[in-house]
Amino acid sequence: MMFLSTAAASSPRPAAAAPSVQGERRLPRLKRLDHHDTDRIRTQKNHAKGTPAMASTTPPEKRKPETYTTEEMTALLNEWARVVGSYSMYAAMHLLTYTELPGRRDFAKHVDIETGYAADETEPLIGVVRDWDKLLTSNTVRFTGGDLRMTEVAASYAAGRPVDLREHASGLGTAHARRLVEAVAIGAGMGEYLTIADSPALAAMRARNDALFAGPRS
Repeated sequence: MMFLSTAAASSPRPAAAAPSVQGERRLPRLKRLDHHDTDRIRTQKNHAKGTPAMASTTPPEKRKPETYTTEEMTALLNEWARVVGSYSMYAAMHLLTYTELPGRRDFAKHVDIETGYAADETEPLIGVVRDWDKLLTSNTVRFTGGDLRMTEVAASYAAGRPVDLREHASGLGTAHARRLVEAVAIGAGMGEYLTIADSPALAAMRARNDALFAGPRS
């Protein structure tokens, strides 16, 4: 079992905080830019020399989709969410990038590499899923059970594709269940305010499993 608790309003919330205690992880912070933010960014940009630097994991040049590594494609998909700027797209990419699809050639055939236009006036390269229906139904992509469920829910967040949560949200392992709960919080705009933490019952279950599979000592 995992606990979902509210974070204290006065506590700092870094963009991607490391776990503060074992088994606890703060969800990524999502910030919407208002007109004051964009005015400030525009002023800073006018005084800066050159163009803003991309994140180090974002590839600097456009290439064929199948040539990008797992890390590069993950960065491109996350940049897509940043350019779109909606909580639902952040939730979709939170799920999609947890699968084994980014970096694979069969998945890359369904991705277009484009130039995005973000609210902060940067123009990053982004990876865009061309057609979620074709990705899921064309039989050209190999899915594991967990990856298929994550991608089905991601497609629902990104494109409104209907998904049956009775089927896709049950029977998950703890890692996939945690990721799904995180995505739900992000999609609701609560990613900054909620924390996912392991419960004592989960720790006890893991200890039993470790003892069961440890085997006899020599």
